[in-house]
Parts: sequence; C-alpha cells; structure tokens
Amino acid sequence: MTDRHAEVIALARCFRFVREVPAASNGGRWVEAIQRVGGTSTGNPWCACFVSIILGIAYQGKPPLPFTASCDVLLEYARKKDWLTNTPVVGDVFLRLRSAHDADHTGFVTSETHPWSTIEGNAAESGTREGVGVFELRRPKGTEKYVFINYPNEGA
Repeated sequence: MTDRHAEVIALARCFRFVREVPAASNGGRWVEAIQRVGGTSTGNPWCACFVSIILGIAYQGKPPLPFTASCDVLLEYARKKDWLTNTPVVGDVFLRLRSAHDADHTGFVTSETHPWSTIEGNAAESGTREGVGVFELRRPKGTEKYVFINYPNEGA
C-alpha cells in the first residue's frame, strides 16, 4: 500500500457518518453532494460517486479514475489502462461483477485478508447493492465475483 492509498482510505473513513435521508431513498444532503460529484442526482445509485469524490479530494481534483456515477465506466476505463487485477490490495477500488463487462457495485479495499474488508457508499450492512449509507464491510458474500483497480499513485 502506498502513502496515497493510505490517505484515500483515511479520507473515505471520514465519510462513515453519511446516511440516506430518508433511508433507502438515494437522497439526503450528504448523499446528494456526493452524487453531484459523480454527475447524477437524487434517487440514483451513488457507490461510484463515492469513489469519485474520495479520489477527487485525495488527488486534489485530478483523480486517476474519471468522475462518474457508473461502475461500468470505472470498469472499462481501468480495463483500457490495464489496471485490473484479481487480487485485492489495500487502497484498490473493487468492482463487483455481474458479468465480464457489467459491474454493479464499487468501493475501496481496506484489508487484503480473506474475507477482505471494504469501505463503500450506497451500502448496507447486509452488503446489498442498494444501501443506506457509507459502511465498512467484509467481502465476498456468497459467490460474488470481483475485480480490483490498482490505480497509480499519481493523479490523471
């Protein structure tokens, strides 16, 4: 883990207070602020927006991944850059896959030990895709498939 990756995880943990208001609405003051950074609005999923805002702050506005609300955009961008790996490293962005070209959830790896740990937005303690806030969780849950984005230490 690099110093930058440690900074990313520390910053993400500062957002653990964020909850949807009302619960399960994909809305609320803090959620909507996070959504704006990813380019979406109230009512829409925001896990990729959470990744975007954390990397945006950590990399002072020039993150290595695009600002987006789409897990699939993160997946394809990382694939083109050859940043995808099958082994989690602390600080990596994880993507849960529905298929090779369809990711439906994302967040950051906080521990490499199996089951590995994460911090993620639009999450719930159960690990479902549609959550209620920012949580630290253990993954994988069941037979889920994942890839990891090992982005560079420098910004875009």
